[in-house]
Amino acid sequence: MPSNRERSEHYGALQQVIDQLFGEEGDAAYEEQATNNAASLAHERTDPLTTAAQQFGVTTDQAAMLGLGALGGTAQQSEEPTGPTVSRLQVVMAAESADLPDDLLRIVSLLPPGDYTRQKLTTQLNSAITGHAWGQVYGTVG
Repeated sequence: MPSNRERSEHYGALQQVIDQLFGEEGDAAYEEQATNNAASLAHERTDPLTTAAQQFGVTTDQAAMLGLGALGGTAQQSEEPTGPTVSRLQVVMAAESADLPDDLLRIVSLLPPGDYTRQKLTTQLNSAITGHAWGQVYGTVG
């Protein structure tokens, strides 16, 4: 096992797994889907004050004077991911099929259950890699 200063022969292997799962980040289809999702989410968001005024049956001015905008957190803001997603199971299976070393398989197994966009997955993996001080050994992912 290499020290945390030497590069492993598996340096960048986890990045290759991410690229296989999501395709190259510069992929036109990936960029188009992410842009379309972001635009639709921005369109769906409403002003909390307007939402509160509608919920309580008052005008927007009355809602502002009553401080109902603070209750606008009940506005339906979708937290749908922007871009394609993969499940934890897909990530684990891809890592196992890539024949990664045990250290990297442990990192992948630390992922909580759920669906991941590329950004969310890389953030989770980089956090674990950094926490184990393996960034120089195996590299981070992007």
